[in-house]
Amino acid sequence: MKTWVFTSKAAYMQRVQDYVRTGHCMYVQGVIATAKVPAFAEKMTTLHPVFDNKLKAFRAREKGEATGRLMFWLPHSDSENVHWILLIHPAKDDPAHPEKAKLDPSEKWKNAFHRDEKIELTGYELVRQTKENAKKPVWTWRYRADRYDDLRDQLVLAIRSKRDQDVKRSLEVIWGSMGFAGSRAQAKALEKIFKDEWKRRRPGEKPPETPAGHGYLRRKADTGIFLGGVVSKASVIPARKASTKKTMPKEEIEKLVTADQIGDVEKLKNEYV
Repeated sequence: MKTWVFTSKAAYMQRVQDYVRTGHCMYVQGVIATAKVPAFAEKMTTLHPVFDNKLKAFRAREKGEATGRLMFWLPHSDSENVHWILLIHPAKDDPAHPEKAKLDPSEKWKNAFHRDEKIELTGYELVRQTKENAKKPVWTWRYRADRYDDLRDQLVLAIRSKRDQDVKRSLEVIWGSMGFAGSRAQAKALEKIFKDEWKRRRPGEKPPETPAGHGYLRRKADTGIFLGGVVSKASVIPARKASTKKTMPKEEIEKLVTADQIGDVEKLKNEYV
């Protein structure tokens, strides 16, 4: 069995964010050996309501059934381990308690909507935050509190002890933060701490140069490989993108549901009315 695996961390995080935003709140996640991914994917697909076809998943949810999405992320082409997450949109049997709605009791399910059960990945966590002019909180990734504290403390200590190489390394990490709204705000806060601390502790000394501003993370296409054989850089392929021609008839809309769309099919259909 060939299994699609993300090789882009940003795209993987965006898709997790997309699915949680659309109601896939119940989840389990972990790390597995790269060589075991195909067999593991087949097992999970057998045990849980995993859908690769988004149109079929949409129709199942319309009937009140649970639907799920299993995703993998390969950090490097030669990585021995792969990160995985199974996200489930619960059935409508018990909307007040989605964790009880037809989920396999053998799994240790968590609810991404709960404050103490956030989805985490490499020091980041998926959270809901209020946003100016937004009607409701939006989902974004930010550093976990302990990771943020580590970055701040390492930077401040390096400035005070005049270890300029460590200061530069800390700044590289900060400016290399993922460009999600949550982590961008934290990076800006760390930049302010850097400038204030340098001015207070080392007045008259020239601080290390830093880039201007912190970049936004644009929408990423699904980029990855199919695992089922030898993992190689040559197997990396970009996601196919849907056509947006307004002349396409409604009956062809099903062909537009591709790997990088979280699909409300009715909304897509309306674009061609």
